[in-house]
Amino acid sequence: MESFVLYYTTRNSNLDGSYLSNQCGDLNGPQQVNTPNGPVLTNYGRYQLMSGLQRRDIRYEGDPDLKPICTYEVPLLVRWLYSLALLVNAKYGSVIQGLYSRRDLLGTMCKLLIKAPETVYEYHKNNAGSPHTRVTKYLPPRISFRFQASKYVLGYELIVLLMIYTFDLWGFLLKMIVTLGLLLIVPAYISYRYTVHTEGVPQEREQQQQQRENTSAIPVPEFR
Repeated sequence: MESFVLYYTTRNSNLDGSYLSNQCGDLNGPQQVNTPNGPVLTNYGRYQLMSGLQRRDIRYEGDPDLKPICTYEVPLLVRWLYSLALLVNAKYGSVIQGLYSRRDLLGTMCKLLIKAPETVYEYHKNNAGSPHTRVTKYLPPRISFRFQASKYVLGYELIVLLMIYTFDLWGFLLKMIVTLGLLLIVPAYISYRYTVHTEGVPQEREQQQQQRENTSAIPVPEFR
């Protein structure tokens, strides 16, 4: 009996070390192999999932604004704010990307409000029963309002408004907003004007020089 148990355990240990080895580096997940379209489950990996021997680590790799609605979010606000963000990004997308790419004070301030560019992945289903195709998608700098749909954020904002209303702090709030606005807007405007002028002067000089070269290159007709 002991020899049978020893044989059974050594056979399982060899099986775990060879056949159950995962080529994708995930030792705790089901068996899968790397393909040009991404990781694909093997036949034994499907058996592991169906029998409950292994659990796959499910992670969302798509657009953060399109991830499933969480329990701490308001569904109506999530959908409405996403539609609003789509409208803003479609209309002012080039302006948002230009502000994010700036390297001055204005660009640093805008990066606090604009989401950084990132690469996400989408899975396209195939009708032939073959594995799903993993497609890479690049998201440029954009505006996102989804954080405003969180119940925690709404609760904090409600508490602040109740404190302001209870202690009659509207005047103090107005002064603080004006002060912060001056401290942020004035330096940003100065840096914006300074960079525009410094970048615009060389461009104007180059345009004038090109116009002179073009006019000098025009052949003069000879009259006989």
